[in-house]
Amino acid sequence: MQSELLPEALADALGQVVAECRREWQRDLALALAEARAATAEMKLAVVPETGAIAHIERRLDELDTRAAVYRGTWQPAENYRRGHAITHGGALWHCNADTRDEPGRSRSWTLMAKSAAPPRPGRE
Repeated sequence: MQSELLPEALADALGQVVAECRREWQRDLALALAEARAATAEMKLAVVPETGAIAHIERRLDELDTRAAVYRGTWQPAENYRRGHAITHGGALWHCNADTRDEPGRSRSWTLMAKSAAPPRPGRE
């Protein structure tokens, strides 16, 4: 009986760790973006628009937006995923490297970030 509870407890623990990491990433991303936007606003005041520096800074800010991992829940076959998205599938956490609808683990569009020690339970990832 106790041996049956261990995989379930491990899966629950991993789920809690993944959820906490997701919350941390979202807080860190929000803070980094707020700081970047504030810095951009300050630079707009200090830089002459004709220099092209503002456009360069705005492009870099857009690039940073696409590099952050954004958790999108469990993988859905009909969903379009963009570079930077993170999802759970098959008891694992995956990072999307390129825009795709491919299933994680079956194409180079995905990178495994973390894998559960226990197999996924039916109806739950």
